Amino acid sequence: MISKRRKWVLALAGVLSIAAGIALLLNREEGPFYQGKRLSEWVSIYRLEPDDDVSRQAIRSIGAEGYPYLIKWIDYERPAWRIKLSQLIPYQIVVNRAVARLVYGDDSRATAAASAFRALGTNAAPTIPALEAMMNNSKRPSAARLALFALGYMGEPALPALTNAFANPHQNLRYMIPVALDLMAANASNCMSRCTSVLREHLNDPDPMVSLYTTMCLRDITHEPLTNAPTSALPR
Repeated sequence: MISKRRKWVLALAGVLSIAAGIALLLNREEGPFYQGKRLSEWVSIYRLEPDDDVSRQAIRSIGAEGYPYLIKWIDYERPAWRIKLSQLIPYQIVVNRAVARLVYGDDSRATAAASAFRALGTNAAPTIPALEAMMNNSKRPSAARLALFALGYMGEPALPALTNAFANPHQNLRYMIPVALDLMAANASNCMSRCTSVLREHLNDPDPMVSLYTTMCLRDITHEPLTNAPTSALPR
């Protein structure tokens, strides 16, 4: 016999699935078509399989036509009601794909859009002003973090935007900029020397979190046994 709790969970899952389906139909902009798939599908595939040449080429072929969509998708901040909903709904229900879409909104698509800049590389340089403004918007922290990563994936043209942000003591995400520089060095070998130079300048940053992340990312790039991070910042 099905318990009352089980019946309640199943009923709630059904209602939320229907609601999620309606929301999906009413509020999705999937982007341009290329070889039978929308941009949103290609970036989702590429996020899961970053070495997939087909999805990489699709994103690059869509090119500038897709930039407005990628920027819009990255600039997503999950509303408070969705955060609250995620705290209230049992895990057994959230694993349902449609319900997860309702609870988490466009979180997944935003992350996928940021990763697409790895495929676009320096071609996406025209988007730097929009991404830089997004990165510096402290009122939208999730979007700012993804914009920072997108700049890191882009490569050399985005380096001035990251170094300027790193030099700004009021930048809320300063401690994450070493991660973006690490991404840049990994994906654009011509930037490795400049990225390591910038990181070395911040090894003894007065902010312990910045110093810690700088040390870890510089170690990841150079494989040097660096120990410059303050002891208070090291994980215990």
